[in-house]
Parts: sequence; structure tokens; C-alpha cells
Amino acid sequence: MTTAIPFSFKEEISSPNQRPSFKYIEISFTKACLPRFLSFSNFYSAYISIRACMGSGEYETLVKRYDLMEAPDSEADAYDSFRLDLFNLATPTLCDKIRVYLFQPCELWLNFTIHDIAVLSDGSDQTPHSPSVQISTEQTGEESVPEGIGGDFFLCIEHVRGVIDRIKQFNG
Repeated sequence: MTTAIPFSFKEEISSPNQRPSFKYIEISFTKACLPRFLSFSNFYSAYISIRACMGSGEYETLVKRYDLMEAPDSEADAYDSFRLDLFNLATPTLCDKIRVYLFQPCELWLNFTIHDIAVLSDGSDQTPHSPSVQISTEQTGEESVPEGIGGDFFLCIEHVRGVIDRIKQFNG
């Protein structure tokens, strides 16, 4: 049985008018957990990378590159929904944050993101979770990001209603 894991998130962007462009969504959990599934709807993100923070402030790469669009310059699969089994993509890892890096190399799509985000546990971490969503609105300024993914960032919170609806949907 899957259980929704409560989280807050913030979306950060780098070089929005340059290509290739990237941004990341940082998902913070209320306490350390073992996320099993990451569910979301795409909006023109070509591919993603996923990194997890183990509490020490160091991030470990879980997924180096996962394609969301077959062709970044085509609209055909730009709105697909995904449910990634993180146990199949990476070694199960107890973490307190995950970052989903979104990439879009095509000049046609200036806006890209993922929305309707849900993080689910299969109960193997033995941690009870009650559904709640907390949205961070604080400005974070300069962030330390993986080598080769640099830039200035600004806060951009979107799709709150979709996140709440998705959590309600998984809780039946």
C-alpha cells in the first residue's frame, strides 16, 4: 500500500531565456523518509535528473538522466504523466530532501516544469505520514548546485492546486 509523504517544495530557475536551460524543484520532507514513487505531470521538460540529500547537506545522484520527451522540439509528449519507481531507478535511500532537475534544450519552449507532484512511500520505512502540503515562499538567493549546472536563481512557486489535488487523489 502506498502512502503520500508530506512535503514542501520550491522551484528555482537558472537562465530562463538561454538554451539549454534548467531549473530544479527541491522537495523537502517533514522528516527523513524512504520515497518509493515520484508522480507528476510534465509540462515541456525534456528530461530530468534526481538527487537526494541524506541530512549531511551532501546530495547523491539517484537518477542521472530520465527522458520525459522523445524529441524536445516536439509537442507530442510534452504533457505526459509519470510515476517513477525510485527503487527501480536507484538504490533505496533514506533522505530528507530530493531535488528534481528539469532540463529543456529547445528554444521553442521558454516555460517548462512539472506539476501535480506527489511523493509516495510503500510503507517500508515504517514511518506514518499524514497528508499535508506546505509551500515555501522564502527567497533563497545563490544555491550550491552540481558542477556543470550553475547560475543565479529566483523563486518561482507554481501549481499549488494541482499538488493538493494529487495528494487528495492518492488518499482516496
